[in-house]
Amino acid sequence: IIKFLFGTEFTRMEEQSSTEDRMFRMDLICGLKETSEFWKILIHHYNTRFVVFEFKNYEDKIDQNLIYITEKYLYNAVLRNVAIIISRKGFSYNAHKAATGILTESGKLIVELKDNDIITMLRMKSDGQDASDYLLDILEQYLISISK
Repeated sequence: IIKFLFGTEFTRMEEQSSTEDRMFRMDLICGLKETSEFWKILIHHYNTRFVVFEFKNYEDKIDQNLIYITEKYLYNAVLRNVAIIISRKGFSYNAHKAATGILTESGKLIVELKDNDIITMLRMKSDGQDASDYLLDILEQYLISISK
């Protein structure tokens, strides 16, 4: 689905990629092009060339522990500062708080996508629209909602 939606936005896509010390395994990591506004924002404002995608097929909402685990995959020196977590029901309240705290304290961005978001983007793509515009809307809503 990610390849279908955004394949032209990436320079590379690597599944089940491990760090050289084998401490962390990322479900999918993608190198970014500067094709659409959403990906440009990630490159220029979050100092990232790579986006980590994590896929969680959990019955319940994601809890804060998974957010902190995902944060460990993000590392400024290797230009990997953004993760997108795709799950059935999204983040719990505490997971939202954890992701916001990570963003405001360290500048690492962790975005949630739920099943309904994926369905919406698939419909957009089949209608000839850019699904990245939907991601941009999610990002803008998230950033606007953050308090000091």
